[in-house]
Amino acid sequence: MKKRILFTAVSILLAMGLCIAKLVEIQLVKTKDYSKHGINLLEKSVQQRIDEISLDDGRGGFLDRNGKPISYQERAVLVMFPFVRHLDWPKEELAAIVGLDVRQLEQKLQKADEPFILEDKKIFELSDSQIKEINDLHIPGIIAVKKRSAEDRAMAGHLLGTLTLDKEVIDSAHTAGQDFDSTDYRTKVGSSGLEKAFQLFLKGNGSKRLLYHKAANGLPLFGVDVRYLDTSGTGERVNIQTTIDRDIQRLAEETAKNHHMKKGGIVILDIQTNDLLAMVSMPEQNDKDIHAQGNMNQMLLPQTPGSIFKTVIAAAAMEEGIPLEGRIFNGNLDHLGREVDGQTGRRLGEVTFEQGFALSSNQVFGVLGKELAEKDPEMIERYAGKLGLIDLNGWTGSVFRTPVLHQLPEERKGTVWKDTAMKEDPNYVANTSIGQLDVKVTPLAAANMMATIARGGERMMVRAALKAVDDNGLTIAHFKQQPGQKNVVSSVTAAKLQSLLRGVVTEEGPLATAGMLRSAKYEVAGKSGTAEVGEKESKLYNKWFAGYFPFREPKYAMVVVNLETGGQSASISSLYLEIVNGIYQIHTDGENNLQKIE
Repeated sequence: MKKRILFTAVSILLAMGLCIAKLVEIQLVKTKDYSKHGINLLEKSVQQRIDEISLDDGRGGFLDRNGKPISYQERAVLVMFPFVRHLDWPKEELAAIVGLDVRQLEQKLQKADEPFILEDKKIFELSDSQIKEINDLHIPGIIAVKKRSAEDRAMAGHLLGTLTLDKEVIDSAHTAGQDFDSTDYRTKVGSSGLEKAFQLFLKGNGSKRLLYHKAANGLPLFGVDVRYLDTSGTGERVNIQTTIDRDIQRLAEETAKNHHMKKGGIVILDIQTNDLLAMVSMPEQNDKDIHAQGNMNQMLLPQTPGSIFKTVIAAAAMEEGIPLEGRIFNGNLDHLGREVDGQTGRRLGEVTFEQGFALSSNQVFGVLGKELAEKDPEMIERYAGKLGLIDLNGWTGSVFRTPVLHQLPEERKGTVWKDTAMKEDPNYVANTSIGQLDVKVTPLAAANMMATIARGGERMMVRAALKAVDDNGLTIAHFKQQPGQKNVVSSVTAAKLQSLLRGVVTEEGPLATAGMLRSAKYEVAGKSGTAEVGEKESKLYNKWFAGYFPFREPKYAMVVVNLETGGQSASISSLYLEIVNGIYQIHTDGENNLQKIE
């Protein structure tokens, strides 16, 4: 019995000792650096007694190619603190300035538990004169001030990327030297897109806040004065000026939604500079779950291309001297040499190489692919690499302390073969030659291939950001377009490819694959593609059109792809046509506006 009592007493003393030791650690020893995450307990305790509203988190944002904000907005707003309801203040005068009924103001204050921005269905944006009138009233806890905040739905969301408070992501950014000198788990970091790529530039230099200290009953602890706290010091915020064309991006986003695209997207490049003008990925982003499928940028992920890949086979055949002139192919056979009956494939009759490309004959490219592989098993993959389909295409370079900066961090490489033994098998080669089996390319790479052909064979990196600038527009860093890889195919082959791509659109008749685009307001050149991606029972397809326009003076390369769609879904050509005509209208309106100004 005595032993049991002694054991119990010792156990209680040990437990009390551990509790006291823990309290000493919390309250005396590690008040500013508690746990492996370095939590400042003093700071946290103060936060519990503070009501505050953020005016600016200090993080940089994104601008379009003309320097206009696309990820944030700055507006003058009215901030109200809840303690005002306990004071005697000029309600009628404030109500008259903002154009609200006094009772509405009182109701909003009564319902508030924390500082808020005045809104009635939408936020009240104040004029400069209203700011002066309100602040001249000198009402404690009611302040008219300018606030910078993120757009609820910023354009080019997948390209710009997402922010997170996920500790693993923050630790990763900190380890990579891309975050604050001391890890701060209250400050969001970029987890994808340009937010992640440019974390080093965008991370911020301190915040601007309005705050006051409160007692347990919610009333001010040290009087009714609201403090303005600016921790940004003298450091300049850095914004990233992207290559995005606001009008073209908006057009692409609206067109994808109007056509009820569920999965897929659009990529548009400026052929002269190889800048990314627009990028749309569907499904839309899910802000509540950073791991949701909608947050994946489908335009940077490898997809099965189908007949888009025939462009590679055509380029290789012409460059390598495969006999093509005057040659006739049996278009009633498929790529494996089997007769088709209309149900198993289109019967094209006798076709030349040019007709086979325009009508997308599987037989023509199955035969040519096997002839290339017989000549050299590495041939197909080599030309896919020359045209950029299996490499990273996004801008990469060295900037400041970052040895290698990838502007498009989610971009993945394409593939031609998963098993090298397949290169020796004629049936595998034939399937590969029509863009099936293990062939996968990103829509970005397909767009860049079209831009390369339109430029005459010069391949360039795709740039998504032009420069880093401060709030005054001063350039901090310039991401110059680096020298391209000239003549990945000869200028003669590039010219022949241009003619072939134009022939796809000009081809007439019921078997034409892109006849709808003949009515476009710009002359279009390009290649359609339909790839089987589902199981035989589900019958799902990737539907592509990759091309460029205007044909004679190329300005834009564009890829539109509808991923994992049913066979009966509408042709991708109608969506492509709408965007081409929309871009034409944008330029027509712009020229008319310039003429009016002049």
